[in-house]
Amino acid sequence: MVYTSYYGKVKNISEDIKRISIALHPPSGIAYYIHGDCSILFPNKETLSKYKYNTVFNKKFTEIDYEKEYRKKLNKINAENLIDYLYKKYDTKDIVFVCYEKSGDFCHRNILRAWLNENGIPCEEWNE
Repeated sequence: MVYTSYYGKVKNISEDIKRISIALHPPSGIAYYIHGDCSILFPNKETLSKYKYNTVFNKKFTEIDYEKEYRKKLNKINAENLIDYLYKKYDTKDIVFVCYEKSGDFCHRNILRAWLNENGIPCEEWNE
């Protein structure tokens, strides 16, 4: 199974589930895996900056704008191949993609989860 979660919940996630950071700059001291092949899942620095500062040339950069840009990046990936690769690489059937924002907050993790589901990969937010 594929899950998403945030760093604050990592301690509650079973060590059998392989943790993969999808943040540009993950925190130090947390047990997670940074996988270079998953850098495609990181938000673009430019997109993140435009959203964080919420302006592009004096125009508002909305969550919709952020999602459009992030989905352009995701649409270059074959979702099934990526997940199969990670399952084999980590010899697991369960992975969790983690970033900073709490459950329910807007972030690229939620967009990723929706995109995976749309591409036939069941994915849900870790709720334990």
